[in-house]
Amino acid sequence: MAASHKTVVNANPRFKKQIPFEIKQSLVTVFIFALGGLNFVFAKEARVSQIYFDVHEYGWAYFVFSIFLMLMVNDIYFYWTHRLLHRRRFFGKYHSIHHRSKVTTPWTSQSFHWVESVINVFIAVLFPYMFPLHPTAYIIFTFVAFINNVYGHGNHDFVPVSFRNRTPFNLLNSPSIHGYHHENVTGNYGLYTNIWDRLHGTYINPDERKA
Repeated sequence: MAASHKTVVNANPRFKKQIPFEIKQSLVTVFIFALGGLNFVFAKEARVSQIYFDVHEYGWAYFVFSIFLMLMVNDIYFYWTHRLLHRRRFFGKYHSIHHRSKVTTPWTSQSFHWVESVINVFIAVLFPYMFPLHPTAYIIFTFVAFINNVYGHGNHDFVPVSFRNRTPFNLLNSPSIHGYHHENVTGNYGLYTNIWDRLHGTYINPDERKA
């Protein structure tokens, strides 16, 4: 129990009926994400999409590269849309739903206003039209995105401080980094990495703030 306690990012209590609230919002998000996924089915029939099925058509190197390309584009897109959602006119109306959870849970990862869910899935909807894309690469991307989001909101950081602050691992986001964002509603807007936060002066190291 002691070791488990040390991994907790935010030990404060959740708000009343937080889990039911997050589950309700998550169901809406899952529905919208599913609609976004259906686009892939329609895209393969569209003349303008670049979906391919034979891995050897572009090779395994490109297959792997396309996964990292999607993650990178998604990371940049999320950073800027996230910052936009923190503007006063958008925060209160849309993003405040997600930030109602100052103490995060895995359910928080999908707890959004439906408009924010549409914004989040929009970039993934465009991928089949942006560059050659194999269905399996797309599935791997969505799986990585989902796991990253759930872990980032899990309120437990299992990676030792000394390790997560060491280059290049310090460029990756963590439950501690995103937990700081939820608790303080500022800084650390990135998704997979904090590279864009560092480049634009919005990165805050939670471990240094605690020290």
